[in-house]
Amino acid sequence: MYYRDSQDFQAIKQQYNSDRVMDEYQRTKTHKCEVMENLEKFMSACIEQKRVINNTKIIKYVYFRRRTEYSTNRIRYEVGVMNYPDIENSFRHEWAEPDTGKAFGGREKKLAREYAEELALKFNCEIRE
Repeated sequence: MYYRDSQDFQAIKQQYNSDRVMDEYQRTKTHKCEVMENLEKFMSACIEQKRVINNTKIIKYVYFRRRTEYSTNRIRYEVGVMNYPDIENSFRHEWAEPDTGKAFGGREKKLAREYAEELALKFNCEIRE
């Protein structure tokens, strides 16, 4: 056992066997070194991925989707901006541009189309239906 949470802290306070306490100390010290090594590797991987991202072209597009709600059969239109990297299997890595997604009711198709065109101009990208 090595220190993980406050219960372990309380348990060690109740331990009066000196050998066992020092054994726990050594295990925790070893675990600390392993954790620190793993954290260093993870941080290095994050920095390397940031370099890869900076060298990868990101493609944007405006999505214009017609959806039918399952329970009410009402139509709605969803509009927003999506980003994806220009790599193989990029569809797995799509993400939405923050604060661009909106939903419009079925009778607001014209408003939804205008909003999609506005986003396309703003982000200089195509509209995909």
